[in-house]
Amino acid sequence: MKHKIYIIILNYNGWKDTIECLESVLKNDYENYQIIVIDNASPNNSIEYIINWAEGKQEVIYDEKSQLKHLSQPHQPKPLDYVFYTKEEAINGGDKEKEARIETYSKHLDSSYTPEMIFGDNVNIGYDCHIGCVNKVIIGNNVLMASKIFITDHFHGDTSIDSLKLPPNDRKVTSKGSVIIEDNVWIGEGVAIMPNVTIGENSIIGANSVVTKDIPKNSVVAGNPARVIKNIDLEK
Repeated sequence: MKHKIYIIILNYNGWKDTIECLESVLKNDYENYQIIVIDNASPNNSIEYIINWAEGKQEVIYDEKSQLKHLSQPHQPKPLDYVFYTKEEAINGGDKEKEARIETYSKHLDSSYTPEMIFGDNVNIGYDCHIGCVNKVIIGNNVLMASKIFITDHFHGDTSIDSLKLPPNDRKVTSKGSVIIEDNVWIGEGVAIMPNVTIGENSIIGANSVVTKDIPKNSVVAGNPARVIKNIDLEK
């Protein structure tokens, strides 16, 4: 895996230039990076303009004499994922719940869904986790999740020729079944849990595993695709 790169952009009253810079930076093809924008108490509401841009509510404004406009065109699709921290929140280390991407979708294109997402008691979710639901995702009690975990109950399209001809976000979202994570499960760093999967209670999912089928209770699993490497005997 490539090293993670942090790109820090300092803004003071220059939201137009900052937005143009962000459009340009987002065009890079490096896979593992994070952009941090720091506003130095701008009195001209720069933060509001930048947030509106990320949400698709603010156009990019160029200096017509600029010879570098081509570096940030065409513009990135919006909205963009972002986390906003006040100065006090940043000093205190941020908020991992803000940095988790937990989403239900009731509509995509012409299709409607009735998503159901249920969390039990004492669920601990690490940084940079993404949970997406159009059908049903249930996470039981006392589940511990490390960072960079992906859980989904759906796919964008299928492998048919008609579907593959479309851009991924223009393909119909389909679900092959719910995701159920039972009580007392520990999920390691970088795990992906695919649709139509039940993970039995007291199980441990090793780092970077890809779970594509049901996991029996009291199991230790690892690999891509994940497989049982040990059964836990709770009677000993």
